[in-house]
Amino acid sequence: MDNTLSVKAPNNEDIEISVVDTFTVEEYPNKQYIAYTLYEDAGEGLIKVYISSLSENEESYRLDEVKDEEEIEIVNEAFKNMLAESEEEVNEQ
Repeated sequence: MDNTLSVKAPNNEDIEISVVDTFTVEEYPNKQYIAYTLYEDAGEGLIKVYISSLSENEESYRLDEVKDEEEIEIVNEAFKNMLAESEEEVNEQ
């Protein structure tokens, strides 16, 4: 997957998103998730990152909001752990 995707916003406008990572979690093995940014300022030199469920068909990608509270917690925790592992790998080099 490239680092950017063109997706349709709810207002039917095409927008470019920058992919941070895609991942799965053990608790939802049939789902794939995507972490992405629109480079919006989150303060303190940080940018906002969003996580959605990701599905793909022959024509396009579809991003769906994760609405279930338990699923949100599990997915957010998995993403935080991935970030921590990546940071540890960088620090070891």
